[in-house]
Amino acid sequence: MRTLEKQIEQTVAEEIRKGGFSGAYKVEEINEKPHISGRIELPSLDSIVIGYNPDYDSEKLKLMARDVARHEQNHKKYNGFNGCPRNVDYHTERFIEPIAKILTAKGFGSEDVKYTANTLEDSILHADLNSKFSLGGISEFFSDVGKSTGDGRFTPFYDGHVKLNMFLWGNKSQKKQQRPYAVKDKERQKKVAEVVKNFVSRTGIKNLKEREKIRDFLNNEENWPKISRIYAEEFSKLMEPSYALPILNHSGKGTKGRESETPLPVDG
Repeated sequence: MRTLEKQIEQTVAEEIRKGGFSGAYKVEEINEKPHISGRIELPSLDSIVIGYNPDYDSEKLKLMARDVARHEQNHKKYNGFNGCPRNVDYHTERFIEPIAKILTAKGFGSEDVKYTANTLEDSILHADLNSKFSLGGISEFFSDVGKSTGDGRFTPFYDGHVKLNMFLWGNKSQKKQQRPYAVKDKERQKKVAEVVKNFVSRTGIKNLKEREKIRDFLNNEENWPKISRIYAEEFSKLMEPSYALPILNHSGKGTKGRESETPLPVDG
């Protein structure tokens, strides 16, 4: 076994052990960009697949693999954390259904709904993990996505996704790391800022101020339908063509922004 492959597999295996994941998992080499991928299979959330492209800085790749392993497990529940969505019923009833109600009325399809649910669930589970972990690998993943686009910039939707994550858990260094990939056009910048500001205000997390209190609010499954509805209402304002850049559980294929491509069979 090659050195990097062994190191990646050891990194993932260690996190699987620490996280207490009882299902199956697999690490495989890919030739895609961004250079890391991950998914946890629905409906039982009992199988994780992590892909890595060795054509990347090896230390950064190991950092990403570590945090992707944490991320995928915390879709169900990493030891000591809450997890999001925890099970397929919560995923469907508290994320998919309220988001679908908003997006379908605006002409978006099922892959847009899945993608949007994933980005919100990711944001919540990242805030959860941040109570103990700095998530340097997730920040690196965002940067890798930015570097992998044609113009080296996030789309407005993705910029909003990253900015919300940085608000919830990013440190000064991580926030600085994302700046080169933010949207450049001033009108778009203003629109992204307004969407994130509106989401933070309308959900009430702006008034909670402390990250611990925000985390508790986001971890409460009773709040998820309301959060999902507001998220769909606000972030749909940024769903322009090609908005859906890759997240760990969905490539963005099959959305209205990339409808010419074949949708992924599995989302997380």
